[in-house]
Amino acid sequence: EEAQTMPYALFTLGQVRRRRQEWQSAAQHVAESARLARMNQDQYMEAYAQRTLGVILAEQEKMADAKAMLEAALALFRQLEMDDEIRRTEAELERVAARQNVA
Repeated sequence: EEAQTMPYALFTLGQVRRRRQEWQSAAQHVAESARLARMNQDQYMEAYAQRTLGVILAEQEKMADAKAMLEAALALFRQLEMDDEIRRTEAELERVAARQNVA
């Protein structure tokens, strides 16, 4: 049971670190959440963690990495047929693209 809940706990901890603007710690926790979710074959949690990691990377101006992570999340959300999350992730990708064009 612990293996199934750990990605959710790490995701939450990453969100807390993000709100505190502790970017490196936030990214580490969310990346580990995505990794464990993938191991657990929990595509739902993996997609959310990937999208959040993409947003964190964008906040750190790591646009190429952010784009790659958001695209991975988008692919999972499409597989899961989660229309609202597809739209949210597409919007994040558009924000990253706009920031890349400005830089």
